[in-house]
Amino acid sequence: MNLLSFFFLQLKRTLKSKLQPVLLLLFFFSILFLSQTTSAKEDSRIPVGLCVETEDPLAKTLRDRLLTGNDSLFRFIEVETVDDLTRMIENGTAECGYLIRKPLKYELEKKHMNNLIRIYVSETTTCKGILNEYVYANLFEEYAEDILLKCLKKADLLPFTEETAEAFSLPPVTDEMIQGIYRSYTRGDETFSFEIFTVTTETAPEKSTESEATGTYAAILPLFHGLTALFLLLGGFLSLLTVISDRTGGLYDKLHGMERFLASVLTMLAVLLPFALTAFLSMLLFGPSGQLLTELIALLAYLPLLLVFYGILGKILKNPTVLCGAFPMILLLTIVFTPVITDLSVVFPWIRTLRYALPTYYYLLFF
Repeated sequence: MNLLSFFFLQLKRTLKSKLQPVLLLLFFFSILFLSQTTSAKEDSRIPVGLCVETEDPLAKTLRDRLLTGNDSLFRFIEVETVDDLTRMIENGTAECGYLIRKPLKYELEKKHMNNLIRIYVSETTTCKGILNEYVYANLFEEYAEDILLKCLKKADLLPFTEETAEAFSLPPVTDEMIQGIYRSYTRGDETFSFEIFTVTTETAPEKSTESEATGTYAAILPLFHGLTALFLLLGGFLSLLTVISDRTGGLYDKLHGMERFLASVLTMLAVLLPFALTAFLSMLLFGPSGQLLTELIALLAYLPLLLVFYGILGKILKNPTVLCGAFPMILLLTIVFTPVITDLSVVFPWIRTLRYALPTYYYLLFF
């Protein structure tokens, strides 16, 4: 018998079946959805409500600055009314809320420093203090510009006209120039400068694959490997059912010895191979490039393990009905005893002695 022709015929039969292509597409689109979901940049900053009920220019400037700020801790959300603000605190949409009703510039010029801004907080908040510092630091930075201009004018240093500038051979100094210089010092990067060197040591070498698998990839890779392990485990189960069905149908009756064994192996491989190729294609399209070689090696090692595992299982459970009943238990044991989702052996050390019998464990060792 031509084994190569037999393999391609079995592969063609697999691809023409109704179930396997549906499973392959389902897995592919699941990984696509997973990658798109995790790649969407999630804003993890603490939400803070903000309501401004005054036309004061300083209050509006502060509002714009807080809303467009790039702070790594807080994200300000503007609402129209104080009722909306309190509702955000009550339902947990925001950690705190700030209400600005008073004309800030007028109040500060009159030396009225107390109760300028009202703050609403939840009972469980832990960031009230640092939020207050952040808001008032932004307020002071905006108002300090007016203080600077007033001090310069009061000291007769402004306006520094073009005539005066020409007399002293100096450039003219205007309000706009002072404001520009002030903002360059308060918002520029000139105050401090850091030069960062990355030092690698022999005891802690850098791993390129780990550095690539950061951010989105770091979140998706463990789950991807777990799903891939279960996906190929299902493929191996279907391959064993196919062999049992062929054996029952008399496909191997005219084959003897090694020829029958090889035909069974090729039948299982014809079912498993599309599963492995789909998993690798998913990683190729949605995973980091530095992981591709590791993924390929892991899949190539996983396939013979699955063949051996299901080959032994097929010798024990020859009835397809019993085998179908046993597969959910195999799936459950795989999820519990191997780190498909999480490594429970940290809590239950005895699990480590049982998972060596499951092929999924050896596949996950590569990552």
